[in-house]
Amino acid sequence: MAGCSSFKLTVTKLVVFSLFVFLTVVLHVTSNHLFDVYAVFNKFSSSYSAETNNTHGKTFNYRFYNETLNAIQFAPKPVSEHPFRMEEIINPHNFEFVIRPNVTCSGREVELAICVVVKGDNHAGRSVIRRTWGSYAKDPNNKAVLLFFIGSDKTETDKLSARQSRLQKEALSFGDIVQENYIDSYRNLSLKTVSVLRWVNLFCPNAKYILKVDDDVYVNIPLLIKSLHDFAAQLSPPGPFIFGYLIADNGPHRDPTSKWHTPYTVYREEKYPNFVSGTAYVMTGEAAVLSYEASLRIPLFWLEDVYITGLCARKAKVRVYGSNLVYNGKLTASGCTFRTMASGHGYTLEEIVKIHSELSDPNLKC
Repeated sequence: MAGCSSFKLTVTKLVVFSLFVFLTVVLHVTSNHLFDVYAVFNKFSSSYSAETNNTHGKTFNYRFYNETLNAIQFAPKPVSEHPFRMEEIINPHNFEFVIRPNVTCSGREVELAICVVVKGDNHAGRSVIRRTWGSYAKDPNNKAVLLFFIGSDKTETDKLSARQSRLQKEALSFGDIVQENYIDSYRNLSLKTVSVLRWVNLFCPNAKYILKVDDDVYVNIPLLIKSLHDFAAQLSPPGPFIFGYLIADNGPHRDPTSKWHTPYTVYREEKYPNFVSGTAYVMTGEAAVLSYEASLRIPLFWLEDVYITGLCARKAKVRVYGSNLVYNGKLTASGCTFRTMASGHGYTLEEIVKIHSELSDPNLKC
């Protein structure tokens, strides 16, 4: 009997000890997991705090935890699959927001984020886009958002203050303007597109596609989306990509009299990587994340389309494809033309209205 009692006591001790070890391991793993979540939360909290400083005009009404979950859910593949993300950041895009939109991507499916780059004083252009091809985003069934991206003026004067005041009133009325405090100029168009990628990364990481487009372009959005669906379905292997008017085997202009003069001190290679025209192009959400990350790690280059869709895409190993539905020149300004074309460039406001009116006419005969 004594031997049996001793055996039972030994078994009990072993069970208790095993349970203690099990609980210790569980608590350790749980604490590490909580620490990881807490670290991610702190990272996004710090980023969000930095982004909300010095903001004027209409601001976001985001619930922070939604943005954190979105960013985690839609983050690109691990760093091990994109080793360039381990490289040092040499080109931080640390400009401050001056105006934020009230457009939100949180808690909804976003198929297309329409991002128009435009000068601050082009109120009429933004109005026309909202009423014509950009009105696609008004219908919630279309799962799209429309945003206008603007830089800032060089100096602060009474005249410029009045212009900024008018811009802020427009932002309050429509809630679709994103303004940062980089200087808005032709030489800074790369910064403007990086601001697009930055906003998408921070506040719309769940967008399936991002359209970057100039303000003098007409876009047949339904046709563009259909072509994207058809293209993505045939893409093998699937992955992040950029889609637009392809420019291949193109090199820098070395002539000092050229508008696009690029000396060897600025760009040493004889050819640019294949890229798409900056007038209008689409990228997948993952391509936007990776292109933004790449832009932080390579020197800024002043030709926006070469920089984003060429140099940054090459760095991030994002594939670039051409489409015969996207054109970087001016097509005939008619609804018949845009029944079979997704975009054309160089239109006046009157021509944009004309194209849209004809294209929307069910009785149009071509």
